[in-house]
Amino acid sequence: MPGEVRELHNWVSSHCSSQHNFAFRYEYLLDQAQKKEEGADSTSMADDPRKLKPGEIDPNPETKPARPDPQDMDEDELEMLSEARARLANTQGKKAKRKAREKQLEEARRLASLQKRRELRAAGIGGRRLIRVKKGQINYNEEIPFEKRPARGFYDTSGEDVEPAAIGFRFESCLPFCGQKRC
Repeated sequence: MPGEVRELHNWVSSHCSSQHNFAFRYEYLLDQAQKKEEGADSTSMADDPRKLKPGEIDPNPETKPARPDPQDMDEDELEMLSEARARLANTQGKKAKRKAREKQLEEARRLASLQKRRELRAAGIGGRRLIRVKKGQINYNEEIPFEKRPARGFYDTSGEDVEPAAIGFRFESCLPFCGQKRC
């Protein structure tokens, strides 16, 4: 029977929220159909076998809706309830709470420094962050390493024009070296 109820619940899942509710409703409808066949009055629920008699324990209490807390409770009972709620809400340990708190503080610190830099930049003060470089090291953000700056003034380039024949350059084919002509 439980397998059938599970299968039927999957088919008709829009009417009942859980399988227990579906089974309860299914049994109720079966009883109503049986009473109709017998000709008994279907409105009388006094002899319904699913209703609990005084002193009986409900076999499926999780199917019943939760009852709200009573309004006229003692102070001790209210305190007990609030402690129980706090314990149920406390799913993290001490270490996880500390890590979360540290992470939150770090994020707040980062956002505060970012906001401060933005405000200073908007005011025209300190547009760049100062990067400290040790003595004797090159700051690659500021300098070009191994840069050779040209001398000031005009520079005579007439001596740089050289004829290839003067150097002794002549065109030779690779045929004697390779043995065949390449395309």
